[in-house]
Amino acid sequence: MSFFQQHYWSLYLDFIEEFKEVEYKGILIPLLCDFSGLLKDNGKLVQKMQNSSFKDHLKNKIYSDTQIQPLFDKYIQKGTNQNPVNQSSGKILLYEYVLRFPDNILKKYFDPSRTVILRKQKNMGGNKVIPTIYLEQYKKDVSEPVKKYQEQIKDIILSPKSNQIFRKNNNLIEKFMECLPELLENLAAINRFFEEVPISCIIVGTTEDPISRSIVAVANSKGIPSICMQHGLIMKEEGYLPVFSTIQAVYGEYEKAWYINNGVLEERIEIVGHPRFDELFSKKQMTSLLKKDRRVKYGKKRILIATQPNNLLEWEKLIKHLVMDQTNEIIIKPHPLELWNKDYRYYKMLSSKYSSVKIILNPILHLYDILPNVDVVVVNSSTVGLEAMLFGKPITVFKHGINTNYFDKLDDFVQSEPRKIADNINNVLSNESFKNYYETKRKEFLSFAYTQNLSGNCLTELINKLTTGIR
Repeated sequence: MSFFQQHYWSLYLDFIEEFKEVEYKGILIPLLCDFSGLLKDNGKLVQKMQNSSFKDHLKNKIYSDTQIQPLFDKYIQKGTNQNPVNQSSGKILLYEYVLRFPDNILKKYFDPSRTVILRKQKNMGGNKVIPTIYLEQYKKDVSEPVKKYQEQIKDIILSPKSNQIFRKNNNLIEKFMECLPELLENLAAINRFFEEVPISCIIVGTTEDPISRSIVAVANSKGIPSICMQHGLIMKEEGYLPVFSTIQAVYGEYEKAWYINNGVLEERIEIVGHPRFDELFSKKQMTSLLKKDRRVKYGKKRILIATQPNNLLEWEKLIKHLVMDQTNEIIIKPHPLELWNKDYRYYKMLSSKYSSVKIILNPILHLYDILPNVDVVVVNSSTVGLEAMLFGKPITVFKHGINTNYFDKLDDFVQSEPRKIADNINNVLSNESFKNYYETKRKEFLSFAYTQNLSGNCLTELINKLTTGIR
Protein backbone atom coordinates (compact mmCIF):
# COMPACT_ATOMS: atom_id res chain seq x y z
CA MET A 1 0.00 0.00 0.00
CA SER A 2 1.17 3.52 -0.76
CA PHE A 3 1.32 6.08 2.04
CA PHE A 4 -1.70 7.81 0.52
CA GLN A 5 -3.76 4.61 0.51
CA GLN A 6 -2.81 3.85 4.12
CA HIS A 7 -3.71 7.37 5.18
CA TYR A 8 -6.90 7.52 3.10
CA TRP A 9 -8.44 4.51 4.81
CA SER A 10 -7.07 5.50 8.22
CA LEU A 11 -8.46 9.04 7.93
CA TYR A 12 -11.80 7.67 6.71
CA LEU A 13 -12.01 5.56 9.87
CA ASP A 14 -11.07 8.58 11.98
CA PHE A 15 -13.87 10.51 10.26
CA ILE A 16 -16.43 7.80 11.07
CA GLU A 17 -15.20 7.54 14.64
CA GLU A 18 -15.26 11.34 15.07
CA PHE A 19 -18.90 11.61 13.97
CA LYS A 20 -20.24 8.20 15.04
CA GLU A 21 -22.90 9.88 17.17
CA VAL A 22 -24.43 11.38 14.03
CA GLU A 23 -26.77 8.54 13.14
CA TYR A 24 -30.20 7.88 11.63
CA LYS A 25 -32.16 4.98 13.12
CA GLY A 26 -28.90 3.26 14.09
CA ILE A 27 -27.21 3.91 10.71
CA LEU A 28 -24.04 5.99 10.92
CA ILE A 29 -24.37 9.04 8.65
CA PRO A 30 -20.58 9.49 8.11
CA LEU A 31 -20.41 5.91 6.84
CA LEU A 32 -22.77 6.78 3.98
CA CYS A 33 -20.77 9.75 2.70
CA ASP A 34 -18.61 9.72 -0.41
CA PHE A 35 -15.41 10.32 1.57
CA SER A 36 -13.23 10.70 -1.53
CA GLY A 37 -15.65 13.45 -2.61
CA LEU A 38 -15.18 15.23 0.71
CA LEU A 39 -11.43 15.30 0.05
CA LYS A 40 -11.84 17.04 -3.30
CA ASP A 41 -10.65 20.65 -3.32
CA ASN A 42 -8.57 19.84 -0.24
CA GLY A 43 -5.28 19.83 -2.12
CA LYS A 44 -3.10 20.65 0.88
CA LEU A 45 -4.60 17.85 2.94
CA VAL A 46 -4.27 15.33 0.10
CA GLN A 47 -0.64 16.37 -0.39
CA LYS A 48 0.09 15.84 3.33
CA MET A 49 -1.54 12.39 3.12
CA GLN A 50 1.16 11.30 0.67
CA ASN A 51 3.88 11.72 3.30
CA SER A 52 4.85 9.06 5.82
CA SER A 53 4.69 11.57 8.71
CA PHE A 54 0.91 12.05 8.25
CA LYS A 55 0.31 8.87 10.27
CA ASP A 56 1.37 10.76 13.39
CA HIS A 57 -1.86 12.77 13.17
CA LEU A 58 -4.10 9.72 12.85
CA LYS A 59 -5.85 7.72 15.56
CA ASN A 60 -6.62 4.71 13.35
CA LYS A 61 -3.67 3.27 11.48
CA ILE A 62 -4.03 0.95 8.51
CA TYR A 63 -0.81 -0.53 7.18
CA SER A 64 -2.03 -3.43 5.04
CA ASP A 65 -4.89 -4.22 2.66
CA THR A 66 -6.17 -7.03 4.88
CA GLN A 67 -7.10 -4.54 7.62
CA ILE A 68 -9.52 -2.49 5.51
CA GLN A 69 -12.76 -4.50 5.53
CA PRO A 70 -12.56 -5.83 9.12
CA LEU A 71 -12.06 -2.33 10.56
CA PHE A 72 -15.00 -0.93 8.58
CA ASP A 73 -17.17 -3.94 9.41
CA LYS A 74 -17.42 -2.99 13.07
CA TYR A 75 -19.21 0.20 12.01
CA ILE A 76 -21.25 -1.40 9.20
CA GLN A 77 -22.43 -4.22 11.47
CA LYS A 78 -23.50 -1.73 14.14
CA GLY A 79 -26.54 -0.90 11.99
CA THR A 80 -27.23 -4.50 10.90
CA ASN A 81 -30.31 -6.28 12.25
CA GLN A 82 -29.27 -9.67 13.60
CA ASN A 83 -32.94 -10.75 13.97
CA PRO A 84 -34.45 -10.08 10.55
CA VAL A 85 -38.17 -10.15 9.84
CA ASN A 86 -39.12 -12.86 7.34
CA GLN A 87 -39.93 -11.08 4.08
CA SER A 88 -39.29 -13.98 1.72
CA SER A 89 -42.61 -13.28 0.00
CA GLY A 90 -41.53 -9.71 -0.73
CA LYS A 91 -40.26 -8.35 -4.02
CA ILE A 92 -36.74 -8.28 -5.43
CA LEU A 93 -35.55 -4.69 -5.64
CA LEU A 94 -33.23 -3.58 -8.46
CA TYR A 95 -31.62 -0.18 -8.03
CA GLU A 96 -30.48 0.69 -11.52
CA TYR A 97 -27.49 2.96 -10.95
CA VAL A 98 -24.66 1.27 -12.96
CA LEU A 99 -26.53 -2.04 -12.69
CA ARG A 100 -26.82 -2.32 -16.48
CA PHE A 101 -29.23 -5.26 -16.76
CA PRO A 102 -30.51 -5.30 -20.39
CA ASP A 103 -34.26 -5.68 -20.97
CA ASN A 104 -33.79 -9.16 -22.43
CA ILE A 105 -32.13 -10.24 -19.16
CA LEU A 106 -34.94 -8.70 -17.11
CA LYS A 107 -37.51 -10.57 -19.24
CA LYS A 108 -35.69 -13.88 -18.92
CA TYR A 109 -34.81 -13.93 -15.22
CA PHE A 110 -37.08 -11.55 -13.32
CA ASP A 111 -40.81 -12.04 -12.75
CA PRO A 112 -42.45 -8.59 -13.08
CA SER A 113 -44.99 -9.54 -10.42
CA ARG A 114 -42.17 -10.20 -7.94
CA THR A 115 -39.65 -7.53 -8.96
CA VAL A 116 -39.51 -3.74 -8.76
CA ILE A 117 -37.05 -1.27 -10.19
CA LEU A 118 -36.20 1.76 -8.10
CA ARG A 119 -35.24 4.99 -9.83
CA LYS A 120 -34.46 8.32 -8.26
CA GLN A 121 -37.11 10.45 -9.97
CA LYS A 122 -39.99 10.28 -12.44
CA ASN A 123 -38.27 12.26 -15.18
CA MET A 124 -35.95 9.26 -15.60
CA GLY A 125 -38.91 7.39 -17.11
CA GLY A 126 -40.15 3.88 -16.44
CA ASN A 127 -38.80 0.48 -17.42
CA LYS A 128 -40.75 -1.35 -20.15
CA VAL A 129 -40.31 -4.78 -18.54
CA ILE A 130 -40.38 -4.36 -14.75
CA PRO A 131 -42.66 -2.04 -12.72
CA THR A 132 -40.80 1.13 -11.71
CA ILE A 133 -41.01 2.99 -8.41
CA TYR A 134 -39.51 6.44 -7.87
CA LEU A 135 -37.69 7.42 -4.71
CA GLU A 136 -39.02 10.98 -4.88
CA GLN A 137 -42.53 9.63 -4.15
CA TYR A 138 -41.38 8.76 -0.62
CA LYS A 139 -39.58 11.98 0.22
CA LYS A 140 -40.61 14.20 3.10
CA ASP A 141 -39.40 17.41 4.68
CA VAL A 142 -36.18 16.79 6.62
CA SER A 143 -35.16 20.41 7.22
CA GLU A 144 -35.52 20.14 10.99
CA PRO A 145 -33.46 16.94 11.38
CA VAL A 146 -30.81 18.41 9.05
CA LYS A 147 -30.44 21.47 11.30
CA LYS A 148 -30.13 19.17 14.31
CA TYR A 149 -27.40 17.11 12.66
CA GLN A 150 -25.51 20.19 11.49
CA GLU A 151 -25.54 21.62 14.99
CA GLN A 152 -24.40 18.26 16.33
CA ILE A 153 -21.44 18.27 13.92
CA LYS A 154 -20.49 21.82 14.96
CA ASP A 155 -20.57 20.81 18.63
CA ILE A 156 -18.31 17.82 17.93
CA ILE A 157 -15.79 19.99 16.07
CA LEU A 158 -15.76 22.62 18.84
CA SER A 159 -15.26 20.00 21.54
CA PRO A 160 -11.80 20.01 23.19
CA LYS A 161 -11.57 16.30 22.31
CA SER A 162 -12.14 16.86 18.58
CA ASN A 163 -9.70 15.54 16.02
CA GLN A 164 -7.36 18.37 14.99
CA ILE A 165 -7.31 17.21 11.36
CA PHE A 166 -11.01 17.90 10.97
CA ARG A 167 -10.92 21.09 13.00
CA LYS A 168 -8.17 22.50 10.78
CA ASN A 169 -9.76 21.41 7.48
CA ASN A 170 -12.95 23.44 7.47
CA ASN A 171 -13.59 22.73 3.80
CA LEU A 172 -14.00 19.01 4.46
CA ILE A 173 -16.46 19.64 7.30
CA GLU A 174 -18.36 22.22 5.24
CA LYS A 175 -18.76 19.68 2.46
CA PHE A 176 -19.96 17.12 4.98
CA MET A 177 -22.65 19.49 6.23
CA GLU A 178 -23.57 20.55 2.67
CA CYS A 179 -24.24 16.96 1.64
CA LEU A 180 -26.48 16.31 4.66
CA PRO A 181 -29.80 17.66 3.27
CA GLU A 182 -29.76 15.45 0.17
CA LEU A 183 -28.28 12.47 1.99
CA LEU A 184 -30.84 12.60 4.78
CA GLU A 185 -33.74 13.26 2.41
CA ASN A 186 -32.83 10.16 0.39
CA LEU A 187 -32.18 8.08 3.51
CA ALA A 188 -35.57 8.97 5.01
CA ALA A 189 -37.28 8.24 1.66
CA ILE A 190 -35.54 4.86 1.39
CA ASN A 191 -36.58 3.95 4.92
CA ARG A 192 -40.19 4.94 4.20
CA PHE A 193 -40.12 2.91 0.98
CA PHE A 194 -39.00 -0.21 2.86
CA GLU A 195 -41.74 0.30 5.44
CA GLU A 196 -44.42 0.42 2.73
CA VAL A 197 -43.11 -2.13 0.19
CA PRO A 198 -42.13 -5.65 1.38
CA ILE A 199 -38.71 -6.48 -0.07
CA SER A 200 -37.00 -9.88 0.02
CA CYS A 201 -33.67 -9.07 -1.64
CA ILE A 202 -31.75 -6.04 -2.95
CA ILE A 203 -29.54 -5.93 -6.03
CA VAL A 204 -27.36 -2.87 -6.65
CA GLY A 205 -24.64 -2.09 -9.17
CA THR A 206 -22.27 -0.53 -6.63
CA THR A 207 -22.18 0.80 -3.08
CA GLU A 208 -19.77 3.59 -3.93
CA ASP A 209 -22.44 6.30 -4.25
CA PRO A 210 -24.45 7.51 -1.21
CA ILE A 211 -27.88 6.38 -2.52
CA SER A 212 -26.83 2.80 -3.30
CA ARG A 213 -24.98 2.68 -0.01
CA SER A 214 -28.02 4.02 1.85
CA ILE A 215 -30.31 1.44 0.22
CA VAL A 216 -28.05 -1.39 1.35
CA ALA A 217 -27.58 0.15 4.82
CA VAL A 218 -31.37 0.38 5.35
CA ALA A 219 -31.74 -3.18 4.05
CA ASN A 220 -29.07 -4.29 6.56
CA SER A 221 -30.96 -2.55 9.36
CA LYS A 222 -34.06 -4.57 8.49
CA GLY A 223 -32.24 -7.86 7.95
CA ILE A 224 -32.91 -7.90 4.19
CA PRO A 225 -30.12 -9.59 2.15
CA SER A 226 -28.38 -7.66 -0.59
CA ILE A 227 -26.17 -8.38 -3.59
CA CYS A 228 -23.74 -5.86 -5.04
CA MET A 229 -22.79 -6.63 -8.64
CA GLN A 230 -19.36 -5.80 -10.02
CA HIS A 231 -19.84 -2.80 -12.31
CA GLY A 232 -16.42 -2.76 -14.00
CA LEU A 233 -12.77 -3.69 -13.70
CA ILE A 234 -11.35 -2.84 -10.29
CA MET A 235 -9.21 0.27 -10.61
CA LYS A 236 -9.38 2.69 -7.69
CA GLU A 237 -10.00 0.57 -4.60
CA GLU A 238 -12.19 3.21 -2.94
CA GLY A 239 -14.75 2.52 -5.68
CA TYR A 240 -15.11 -1.10 -4.51
CA LEU A 241 -14.40 -0.96 -0.79
CA PRO A 242 -15.63 -1.33 1.85
CA VAL A 243 -18.21 -4.02 1.06
CA PHE A 244 -21.61 -3.13 2.54
CA SER A 245 -23.78 -5.81 0.93
CA THR A 246 -24.48 -9.31 2.20
CA ILE A 247 -22.82 -10.71 -0.94
CA GLN A 248 -20.32 -9.12 -3.28
CA ALA A 249 -20.79 -10.64 -6.73
CA VAL A 250 -17.63 -10.74 -8.88
CA TYR A 251 -16.60 -11.65 -12.43
CA GLY A 252 -14.03 -14.33 -11.55
CA GLU A 253 -11.10 -15.58 -9.48
CA TYR A 254 -9.08 -12.37 -9.92
CA GLU A 255 -11.65 -10.25 -8.08
CA LYS A 256 -12.35 -12.94 -5.50
CA ALA A 257 -8.67 -13.02 -4.56
CA TRP A 258 -8.56 -9.20 -4.53
CA TYR A 259 -11.45 -8.91 -2.07
CA ILE A 260 -10.05 -11.64 0.18
CA ASN A 261 -6.71 -9.80 0.16
CA ASN A 262 -8.59 -6.71 1.34
CA GLY A 263 -10.04 -8.54 4.32
CA VAL A 264 -13.45 -9.57 2.97
CA LEU A 265 -14.58 -12.98 4.20
CA GLU A 266 -14.66 -15.60 1.44
CA GLU A 267 -18.28 -16.53 2.24
CA ARG A 268 -19.35 -12.99 1.31
CA ILE A 269 -17.94 -13.32 -2.23
CA GLU A 270 -19.70 -15.13 -5.08
CA ILE A 271 -18.37 -15.63 -8.59
CA VAL A 272 -21.45 -14.72 -10.60
CA GLY A 273 -20.11 -12.92 -13.66
CA HIS A 274 -22.53 -10.29 -14.95
CA PRO A 275 -25.83 -10.89 -16.79
CA ARG A 276 -25.09 -8.10 -19.28
CA PHE A 277 -22.33 -10.30 -20.75
CA ASP A 278 -24.64 -13.30 -21.33
CA GLU A 279 -25.59 -12.36 -24.88
CA LEU A 280 -21.90 -12.43 -25.90
CA PHE A 281 -22.02 -16.22 -25.71
CA SER A 282 -24.85 -16.46 -28.24
CA LYS A 283 -22.51 -15.06 -30.93
CA LYS A 284 -25.44 -13.35 -32.64
CA GLN A 285 -24.35 -11.22 -35.59
CA MET A 286 -26.36 -8.15 -34.74
CA THR A 287 -27.57 -5.61 -37.29
CA SER A 288 -24.54 -3.60 -38.24
CA LEU A 289 -25.34 -0.05 -37.24
CA LEU A 290 -21.59 0.46 -37.47
CA LYS A 291 -21.69 0.47 -41.27
CA LYS A 292 -24.27 3.22 -41.35
CA ASP A 293 -22.76 5.21 -38.52
CA ARG A 294 -19.12 5.38 -39.62
CA ARG A 295 -19.07 4.18 -43.23
CA VAL A 296 -16.33 1.70 -42.36
CA LYS A 297 -14.46 0.54 -45.46
CA TYR A 298 -14.73 -3.20 -45.76
CA GLY A 299 -11.75 -5.16 -47.00
CA LYS A 300 -9.70 -3.35 -44.38
CA LYS A 301 -8.44 -4.59 -41.01
CA ARG A 302 -10.70 -2.95 -38.46
CA ILE A 303 -9.06 -2.06 -35.14
CA LEU A 304 -11.26 -0.88 -32.30
CA ILE A 305 -9.63 1.33 -29.66
CA ALA A 306 -11.67 1.60 -26.45
CA THR A 307 -10.29 4.62 -24.62
CA GLN A 308 -10.02 5.64 -20.97
CA PRO A 309 -10.22 9.31 -19.93
CA ASN A 310 -6.51 9.62 -19.18
CA ASN A 311 -3.18 10.01 -20.98
CA LEU A 312 -4.75 10.97 -24.30
CA LEU A 313 -1.40 11.65 -25.99
CA GLU A 314 -0.42 8.00 -25.67
CA TRP A 315 -3.21 6.99 -28.04
CA GLU A 316 -1.77 9.10 -30.84
CA LYS A 317 1.62 7.43 -30.37
CA LEU A 318 -0.09 4.12 -31.05
CA ILE A 319 -2.18 5.45 -33.94
CA LYS A 320 0.95 6.78 -35.68
CA HIS A 321 2.22 3.20 -35.85
CA LEU A 322 -1.13 1.75 -36.93
CA VAL A 323 -1.76 4.18 -39.83
CA MET A 324 1.56 3.20 -41.39
CA ASP A 325 -0.25 0.09 -42.61
CA GLN A 326 -2.76 1.41 -45.16
CA THR A 327 -4.96 -1.68 -44.76
CA ASN A 328 -5.79 -0.65 -41.19
CA GLU A 329 -9.04 1.11 -40.29
CA ILE A 330 -8.91 2.52 -36.74
CA ILE A 331 -12.20 3.01 -34.90
CA ILE A 332 -12.14 5.00 -31.64
CA LYS A 333 -14.85 4.32 -29.09
CA PRO A 334 -14.61 6.97 -26.34
CA HIS A 335 -15.23 6.00 -22.74
CA PRO A 336 -18.84 6.65 -21.55
CA LEU A 337 -17.56 9.40 -19.22
CA GLU A 338 -15.92 11.14 -22.17
CA LEU A 339 -19.18 10.97 -24.12
CA TRP A 340 -21.17 12.16 -21.11
CA ASN A 341 -18.83 15.14 -20.60
CA LYS A 342 -18.52 15.71 -24.36
CA ASP A 343 -14.78 15.49 -23.85
CA TYR A 344 -13.80 14.02 -27.21
CA ARG A 345 -12.25 16.95 -29.07
CA TYR A 346 -8.87 15.22 -29.06
CA TYR A 347 -10.31 12.18 -30.84
CA LYS A 348 -12.00 14.43 -33.39
CA MET A 349 -8.62 16.01 -34.06
CA LEU A 350 -7.13 12.55 -34.65
CA SER A 351 -9.98 11.71 -37.01
CA SER A 352 -9.31 14.89 -38.99
CA LYS A 353 -5.56 14.33 -38.99
CA TYR A 354 -5.67 10.69 -40.13
CA SER A 355 -8.16 9.65 -42.80
CA SER A 356 -8.20 6.04 -41.60
CA VAL A 357 -9.26 7.04 -38.06
CA LYS A 358 -12.98 7.05 -37.28
CA ILE A 359 -14.67 8.05 -34.04
CA ILE A 360 -17.95 6.63 -32.74
CA LEU A 361 -20.07 9.28 -31.03
CA ASN A 362 -23.49 7.72 -31.60
CA PRO A 363 -24.82 7.03 -28.05
CA ILE A 364 -27.27 4.35 -29.27
CA LEU A 365 -24.50 2.32 -30.90
CA HIS A 366 -23.87 -0.48 -28.40
CA LEU A 367 -20.50 -2.18 -28.06
CA TYR A 368 -22.16 -5.45 -29.03
CA ASP A 369 -23.16 -3.90 -32.37
CA ILE A 370 -19.52 -3.01 -32.95
CA LEU A 371 -17.69 -6.19 -31.92
CA PRO A 372 -18.95 -8.41 -34.78
CA ASN A 373 -17.59 -5.85 -37.25
CA VAL A 374 -14.02 -5.40 -36.00
CA ASP A 375 -10.99 -7.67 -36.24
CA VAL A 376 -9.04 -6.74 -33.13
CA VAL A 377 -9.58 -4.63 -30.00
CA VAL A 378 -7.10 -2.42 -28.13
CA VAL A 379 -7.78 -1.41 -24.52
CA ASN A 380 -5.91 0.23 -21.68
CA SER A 381 -7.88 -0.84 -18.59
CA SER A 382 -11.41 -1.26 -19.87
CA THR A 383 -14.06 -3.94 -19.37
CA VAL A 384 -14.32 -3.83 -23.17
CA GLY A 385 -11.23 -6.04 -23.22
CA LEU A 386 -13.01 -8.76 -21.24
CA GLU A 387 -16.16 -8.43 -23.35
CA ALA A 388 -14.17 -8.71 -26.58
CA MET A 389 -12.48 -11.89 -25.35
CA LEU A 390 -15.81 -13.39 -24.29
CA PHE A 391 -17.02 -12.72 -27.83
CA GLY A 392 -13.91 -14.44 -29.21
CA LYS A 393 -12.11 -11.37 -30.56
CA PRO A 394 -8.33 -10.88 -30.29
CA ILE A 395 -7.31 -8.10 -27.91
CA THR A 396 -4.07 -6.38 -27.03
CA VAL A 397 -3.58 -4.25 -23.94
CA PHE A 398 -1.80 -0.89 -24.17
CA LYS A 399 -0.52 -0.31 -20.65
CA HIS A 400 -0.09 3.38 -19.88
CA GLY A 401 -1.17 5.93 -17.31
CA ILE A 402 -3.69 4.65 -14.77
CA ASN A 403 -3.95 0.93 -15.42
CA THR A 404 -4.62 -2.42 -13.83
CA ASN A 405 -2.78 -5.73 -13.64
CA TYR A 406 -6.05 -7.49 -14.48
CA PHE A 407 -4.89 -8.49 -17.98
CA ASP A 408 -1.32 -9.43 -17.05
CA LYS A 409 -1.94 -13.17 -17.54
CA LEU A 410 -2.12 -12.41 -21.28
CA ASP A 411 1.67 -11.96 -21.13
CA ASP A 412 2.95 -10.82 -24.57
CA PHE A 413 -0.39 -9.23 -25.39
CA VAL A 414 0.12 -6.63 -22.65
CA GLN A 415 2.61 -3.99 -23.79
CA SER A 416 3.58 -0.41 -22.97
CA GLU A 417 5.44 0.20 -26.25
CA PRO A 418 3.14 1.38 -29.12
CA ARG A 419 5.34 -0.33 -31.71
CA LYS A 420 4.95 -3.71 -29.97
CA ILE A 421 1.19 -3.22 -29.81
CA ALA A 422 1.15 -2.58 -33.58
CA ASP A 423 3.31 -5.67 -34.15
CA ASN A 424 0.92 -7.79 -32.07
CA ILE A 425 -2.05 -6.57 -34.10
CA ASN A 426 -0.32 -7.31 -37.39
CA ASN A 427 0.80 -10.77 -36.26
CA VAL A 428 -2.53 -11.86 -34.79
CA LEU A 429 -4.31 -10.88 -38.04
CA SER A 430 -1.82 -12.27 -40.55
CA ASN A 431 0.16 -15.04 -38.84
CA GLU A 432 -1.83 -18.23 -38.25
CA SER A 433 0.52 -19.70 -35.64
CA PHE A 434 0.59 -16.41 -33.72
CA LYS A 435 -3.21 -16.29 -33.88
CA ASN A 436 -3.35 -19.81 -32.42
CA TYR A 437 -0.92 -18.72 -29.68
CA TYR A 438 -3.23 -15.83 -28.82
CA GLU A 439 -6.26 -18.14 -28.77
CA THR A 440 -4.51 -20.35 -26.23
CA LYS A 441 -3.76 -17.32 -24.08
CA ARG A 442 -7.36 -16.09 -24.37
CA LYS A 443 -8.77 -19.40 -23.15
CA GLU A 444 -6.26 -19.60 -20.29
CA PHE A 445 -7.15 -16.08 -19.23
CA LEU A 446 -10.91 -16.66 -19.28
CA SER A 447 -10.58 -19.91 -17.33
CA PHE A 448 -9.37 -17.71 -14.47
CA ALA A 449 -11.13 -14.41 -15.12
CA TYR A 450 -14.61 -15.44 -16.25
CA THR A 451 -16.05 -18.95 -16.09
CA GLN A 452 -19.80 -18.31 -16.17
CA ASN A 453 -21.47 -18.75 -19.56
CA LEU A 454 -24.87 -17.74 -18.23
CA SER A 455 -24.51 -15.33 -15.34
CA GLY A 456 -28.29 -14.86 -15.14
CA ASN A 457 -28.69 -18.46 -13.93
CA CYS A 458 -25.98 -17.98 -11.28
CA LEU A 459 -27.62 -14.79 -10.05
CA THR A 460 -31.04 -16.44 -9.86
CA GLU A 461 -29.62 -19.31 -7.79
CA LEU A 462 -27.91 -16.84 -5.46
CA ILE A 463 -31.13 -14.85 -4.95
CA ASN A 464 -33.00 -18.06 -4.13
CA LYS A 465 -30.35 -19.07 -1.58
CA LEU A 466 -30.47 -15.68 0.12
CA THR A 467 -34.24 -15.44 0.24
CA THR A 468 -34.87 -19.01 1.39
CA GLY A 469 -32.02 -19.04 3.92
CA ILE A 470 -30.12 -21.84 2.14
CA ARG A 471 -26.39 -21.02 2.08
